[in-house]
Amino acid sequence: MPELPEVRVNSFKLNEAVTNKIIVDIKVWKPKLIQEINEEEFRNSLIGKQIKSVSNISKFLVFELSDDTYMLSHLRMTGQYLFWNTPPDFLEQHIHVIWYFSDGSQLQYKDYRAFGTFHIRNKSNLLSTKPLSLIAKEPQEIDPNDFFKLTKKSSKAIKTFLLDQSKIAGLGNIYANEVLWACKIHPSKLASEISLKNVKDILKFAAQIMDESTKLGGSTIDSYSSLNKQEGNYQNFLQVHLRDKKECRRCNTIIKKFSLNGRSSYYCPKEQKL
Repeated sequence: MPELPEVRVNSFKLNEAVTNKIIVDIKVWKPKLIQEINEEEFRNSLIGKQIKSVSNISKFLVFELSDDTYMLSHLRMTGQYLFWNTPPDFLEQHIHVIWYFSDGSQLQYKDYRAFGTFHIRNKSNLLSTKPLSLIAKEPQEIDPNDFFKLTKKSSKAIKTFLLDQSKIAGLGNIYANEVLWACKIHPSKLASEISLKNVKDILKFAAQIMDESTKLGGSTIDSYSSLNKQEGNYQNFLQVHLRDKKECRRCNTIIKKFSLNGRSSYYCPKEQKL
């Protein structure tokens, strides 16, 4: 699933491609992707509107349109966008939504597993209703003391805690593994047992690692690519994720892998002790 760096990269590239485009038509082949409203309401909310910008809030892409309309897009497992100045005569498989623009260009949403979601919001309810009302701040915005208080109230493993988007925004399985390796914290350690220094390290490395990944286009693992199938490069710099049975880059101990609440977790047994 794309995490914060990958969604950021998508937002940058989409912003360059579709800002100022005017939507003249929309075709939907998979209505289940649209949340809370039906296909007709979705189309009526967007047709005739101009895209003012594309940004992101955590793992949600935020399309800001004229008349204070917003379209939220979550890529889930396999969602990706294709933009065409001159659309081809054929459609790739698994294209579920197309936005047609007044200049003849198109934006297409492709999703092999079809788990992605779309929400329509306005300026007054964008942040006050689900899903964005449930999203916490990004690491660089969080006060360490406030975050420390949250960990003390938790009975979860620290990695599970970090994956909770209502506690900290943007981390998924890849970057949670990377952050805990950087901090020398075992993924199974209870969140309530980590120190204030641990918290400060987690927030520092989470911001740093995800910023570095963003600069390199994110991590292309499995099916991820940004706009028009552009792959990232940060997967080449991962320190622990997917490196089981390989040597730790710090101490040469063999990296181990285990499942924690159904998620693959990687750690160095020498430096990340329980």
